[in-house]
Amino acid sequence: LRIASYKDQQLKILLQSLAGILISLIFYMIVVRSLTRPLNSLTISMKDISQNQLDTEIAYTDSKSEIGSIAKALEVFKQNALNVQRLERESEEAKKLSEAERKAAMNQLADMFERQIITSLDSLLNASQKMGENATIMESLSQEVLQDSIGVASSAEQAETNVFTVASATEELSASSAEISRQVGEVSRISS
Repeated sequence: LRIASYKDQQLKILLQSLAGILISLIFYMIVVRSLTRPLNSLTISMKDISQNQLDTEIAYTDSKSEIGSIAKALEVFKQNALNVQRLERESEEAKKLSEAERKAAMNQLADMFERQIITSLDSLLNASQKMGENATIMESLSQEVLQDSIGVASSAEQAETNVFTVASATEELSASSAEISRQVGEVSRISS
């Protein structure tokens, strides 16, 4: 009887132990499940964010537990990554805009330089044409003077009557020479 009572007690203790272990296992499963599901979800979100998939929704941010704190911290990381992307886009756009403005300024400067060169070349061409015309006039005047001189030498008898003509021609020659000299100086100045 004592042995039977002892066996009953052992059986009760064994059943109580088994019931305690079973309750502990159920409680453990509930706790593990309540932790692993959010942790798995946050782990997936972390992987997505680390791969720049910033459109990922982060769950459990309104939870008051440590899981909620982790989710909120992960949301901060996500927002920081979004801000970095936005800043990189703005920086790239500013760089492109700056490059475009620099190119436009360089093109404008090149166009202005080209216009100035063309204007200067046109002025130089006009000055050289004027110089050519003046040289032709000088040659023509020289020919006239030469012919006048030949005429004066061949008609010594008409020297008295032609003295006034020669004097006026000499004045014209002197004036023309002075004018030519002035125009050559002007051409030289314009060419410079």
